[in-house]
Amino acid sequence: MTTTAQAASTQRRIESMTAVSDIVRSQRRRLLEQMSVMAALAREVRMRTLPVLEERSRGLKAGPQVTPVDPSELVTTALHILDYHEGEIRWTRWLRGILAGNGGARSRDIVYAAIRDAVLEANPSHADALPSDPSSFTQVRAEVRFESGSQIDLVMCAERTLIVLENKLFADWHDGVGTKQAESYQADGEKERARRGLDNAVYVLLTAGVEIEAPDAWTKILYEDVARHLRRRLAASLQPTSLHRELLEFMPALEFVMEIER
Repeated sequence: MTTTAQAASTQRRIESMTAVSDIVRSQRRRLLEQMSVMAALAREVRMRTLPVLEERSRGLKAGPQVTPVDPSELVTTALHILDYHEGEIRWTRWLRGILAGNGGARSRDIVYAAIRDAVLEANPSHADALPSDPSSFTQVRAEVRFESGSQIDLVMCAERTLIVLENKLFADWHDGVGTKQAESYQADGEKERARRGLDNAVYVLLTAGVEIEAPDAWTKILYEDVARHLRRRLAASLQPTSLHRELLEFMPALEFVMEIER
């Protein structure tokens, strides 16, 4: 290779290396610019969020206290989330779950106490028959089918008493030709009471419809009456010093009264 050719080759290599170096410098410059922008964004985020986090931290350190909760201020309930809020069967199963203690003992106790208050308000003669402590229930069943073909919404058994609860949101009794639903349910209830050797049977019609009539053996209570008693009991149980844990224990009952009042 001649000296001229060697010089030209060397020049091309120098130019190539120079071009690569320029590209590297350009990429490094863009990277530094991007890092600078990210650092500025990080400072901005920190400046905006730090006061909020500090405020929340001060609130948590102030103590685990909550103010009384107004159920009407809750924006949704489990029934609405699952789109079950308009189904009578769903309400029956939800009520059964609460009374069986699936939502916790405190919600069970306070919801049953509100139902008991409403029953005794309508028929004080049941005071001795209705147990005051729902933990005494040996069984809480929903949609109980009997040999006659009847399917009673709720049947609760205590030590001395059988409680039959028929849940009707808006529908009336489903009377057939020559057969009345209430009388059929009562006959099945009496057979169940005798089979279990219980002393008493209490028949409760729980309804949202004021026009639905209850036969003599049945005590009619309205959902709005249950809600009224439940709200009163919740107000007495939830104080400004109530802990978050206590609020959560009452949440099924809070959702229940809120859904009634909706």
